[in-house]
Amino acid sequence: MGPNRLIPQRASKWFAPARAFVWVALLLGIPLAAVTAPFQAPDEPQHFLRAYQISEGGLLPIHIGPRGGAVLPVSLVDVPDRFQHLRFHTERKTSGRDIRAAMGVPLEPANRAFIPFVTAIYSPVGYVPQAIAIGIGRRFDLPPLALMYLARWANLLAWVAMGYVALRITPVCARPLFLLLLMPMSLFQAASMSADATTNGLAVLFAAAVMRIALSREERTVGALAWAGLTLISAALTLTKFAYLPISALALLIPAERFAGRSRRTIALALFFAANLAVILLWAPQTGGLDAVLREDGDANARAQVAYLRSHPTAAIRIATGEILADSWRMVRSCVGSRLGSKDVKLWGGFIDVYLVAMLLACWSPDEELSPPATGKLLLLILIPVAISIAGIALLNYLYWTPVGAGHIDGMQGRYLIPLAPGVLLLLWGLTRRLPKPPWNGVAPRKLDAIATSIALAGALYAVFAVYFRYYAG
Repeated sequence: MGPNRLIPQRASKWFAPARAFVWVALLLGIPLAAVTAPFQAPDEPQHFLRAYQISEGGLLPIHIGPRGGAVLPVSLVDVPDRFQHLRFHTERKTSGRDIRAAMGVPLEPANRAFIPFVTAIYSPVGYVPQAIAIGIGRRFDLPPLALMYLARWANLLAWVAMGYVALRITPVCARPLFLLLLMPMSLFQAASMSADATTNGLAVLFAAAVMRIALSREERTVGALAWAGLTLISAALTLTKFAYLPISALALLIPAERFAGRSRRTIALALFFAANLAVILLWAPQTGGLDAVLREDGDANARAQVAYLRSHPTAAIRIATGEILADSWRMVRSCVGSRLGSKDVKLWGGFIDVYLVAMLLACWSPDEELSPPATGKLLLLILIPVAISIAGIALLNYLYWTPVGAGHIDGMQGRYLIPLAPGVLLLLWGLTRRLPKPPWNGVAPRKLDAIATSIALAGALYAVFAVYFRYYAG
């Protein structure tokens, strides 16, 4: 039986990346959002507070001293506190009885106080789905815990929509992007209230849109509406976290022919980058700057940390080099999903390694005929922005999350690398186009789609069961 007969034609459409992504993400993302114990995703109690504030129209944070926050119902803190004992204690479990008891705690929207929270400095962009769901839930007087579950599922649906569009429009890299979207960590974040779900979705959508314009077989120029859409996606991504501004450099991969000339390209790119800088300048005053305090415990102080770096000019290079040498592989593995929950749901390292290799090999595709941009251009416009973004993330964590003068960086997590991964996969795809055909050349595309779907399905199933057994069984 030939490879084309192994997957029936009628069934093969369900393994195409865009369609497979939707059914795998919903089939396992919905239960993942349900079995993850309440408020156990990273910073989820903080995301809940910011999403609730936005649902009431509070787009800007309130600053009292160095702390940002909002005047909110105190039940929004009381209910998450019921589950705080689970964090970092794998021997502790919860139960349906505990959840039902917490579900009985009313919202009591009139009982309010000023509540400081770290996520107050984040723009509203990453909280639109959660805030809409919470706003609807408030109209029905739902309790805080019910609002949490609604916000998780709304976040998942918005992420699925962005991923589906990205996989539909991308002319290349569909399988690796599919596997990236469904990595255990990526799916886990999407099934929580984390604003990172929107960030990840926007990053994949932006990369796919750039590839659509830059590598299209059509000779027509990019229209004003399409360019405005690309600019809006990029500016929204930048607004979620400023450290991802360098990703916008991917737009430089679009050749002048798509603009009917170099002068029009220059003008279009100038407007594009101006929009990205404008959103930073508009939101930066709301963050509190160097006076903002994000970490209550410890000796973190951004202004004092800057003074330390000025008096020790070689410290930044020494610390960054040490972190890269000691922690880079852990970061890559945790990006895929070696630890879920509050970093205490451990997945088997062998599976994470296999998933990572599968995603990288998927870039070496035999059934894509489009020619990539020049290798030097890819290296310049992907590796350098990725390195700058990582440096920016490290710097922010060192300033706001690390004790003054420490010889290490606190708070660096692999999930911060997910928005940078689409560009890296595009680079790997471009490099593999210079290689001979892979050993699986000649295998039917729909069979390759089925293999990718099976790997993603296995990873999602593994995540669901690992999370369930962590919080409820044993």
